[in-house]
Amino acid sequence: MTKYSTEFKVRFVSRYLKGGISYKDLCAEFGMPFTGVVKAWVGQARAHGINGSGAKLKLSVDQSDCF
Repeated sequence: MTKYSTEFKVRFVSRYLKGGISYKDLCAEFGMPFTGVVKAWVGQARAHGINGSGAKLKLSVDQSDCF
């Protein structure tokens, strides 16, 4: 299984969220196979935001959302 850096995931998700491109075309642009994992990255980013620190694409939750 190929592992992708946090920076790569953030670039990928940011490009997708900018709009105007499909998952399939974006995977081709980034030179990676289309898999369901890319949809998961985007889903996580939409739900929780992107935190570019750490070894994985991490979920960033605003603490004000918890109260």
